[in-house]
Amino acid sequence: MIGSALLSMAALSGCHVAVDVGNYKRISKENLEQGLKDAVKERQHFDLKSAECEGPLDGKVDATQKCTVVDDEGTKYAVVVTTTSVNGDDIKFKYKAEPVNKPA
Repeated sequence: MIGSALLSMAALSGCHVAVDVGNYKRISKENLEQGLKDAVKERQHFDLKSAECEGPLDGKVDATQKCTVVDDEGTKYAVVVTTTSVNGDDIKFKYKAEPVNKPA
């Protein structure tokens, strides 16, 4: 099981983006979901069962997106992903997770 302390405020470096939206870039919903899985695997060394986000993450500093992830023991977490920096096509973000439910 992962604790919210393990999931909180980790940063993923280098999420490449291919979508132009007006004057800024964004991480697509699908790439953000995969980015969360990759970040947890890289930082906490385990695989999430699932990650689902409400939409894309805008490539603007302090932009946010809500996601839900499920860990290897079935605990569901509400996650807020926040853009921390943007350098061309490279968008970096941090995430903070709070447990929603724990299986019995």
